[in-house]
Amino acid sequence: MAELRAISGGKGKDKTFCLVYGVGLFPAQQIDQLRAGRVEFGADRHARVPLHLIQGSRAHIRAQLLASLDAFFDIHADEAAEETAAVARPKRPPASE
Repeated sequence: MAELRAISGGKGKDKTFCLVYGVGLFPAQQIDQLRAGRVEFGADRHARVPLHLIQGSRAHIRAQLLASLDAFFDIHADEAAEETAAVARPKRPPASE
């Protein structure tokens, strides 16, 4: 479910890139809709997904991304998916003018 986007930059042989991505672990049957940085569940509940940035060469970004994903799964055991879903809270109504 992670959205990955590489943005080219820099000049010369070793171009610099920025990878912007978000990662979250939720029970699939509870996800109603995905938006940038946000997962929406039915019954007016949602959870935020933090966005991350890695900058460097393609090789550096790849190595850092793989290390970050390994760490994510080390930190979040199977029961963390249930806890993450419990964090989902009701949507706030839009501010009236």
